[in-house]
Amino acid sequence: MCDVYYYNQSDTDEDVVFVEKVLRLIETQKNTKEITLIKVFENKRSGRELLKIIKESNFKDYMLFNSVKSLGLNDLELKNFLERLISKGNVVVFKDSVVPIEKQIQKEFNKNFLIGLHYSISILSRKNKNVLNQPSVGRPSIQYPDNWEECYKLWKDKKITSKEFLDKVGLKRATFYNLLTEYRKTN
Repeated sequence: MCDVYYYNQSDTDEDVVFVEKVLRLIETQKNTKEITLIKVFENKRSGRELLKIIKESNFKDYMLFNSVKSLGLNDLELKNFLERLISKGNVVVFKDSVVPIEKQIQKEFNKNFLIGLHYSISILSRKNKNVLNQPSVGRPSIQYPDNWEECYKLWKDKKITSKEFLDKVGLKRATFYNLLTEYRKTN
């Protein structure tokens, strides 16, 4: 017998199809119908319920999540929860993973998958990149106009003025100088 914990941060977006698919796969793999589904909903981002189910569970149990993001608000929280799950020995299944569910429910594969995920987050967070919250802050960076190289060479050789350069590439003055600074740094 084993318990299957379905942790979700909202009781409104429960994914019944995902849960049923995982349950069927576990039944087939373990050749048993003795599976208890425990649904845990946590509307607050405290993670108390998640900590509670990690403590309650044992190495035979499975934990289902809609997303890796369910484990934490930032990389540090995510790493901490992953460490707990790895040490506990639970099989953890993420709906949004690129790894097929059939692979994720295999205990030995799952442990390596979680260790790899933890390692990736550790490396990327050291490079000061947030793995979970990908959207960048601020305005999107502007692309160099198609004729930038040509106009830059003319301007550099003093064959055209800055004003003519601006007119040819069709940029505003501040944008032009920002791109110029960036261009000089990279070339």
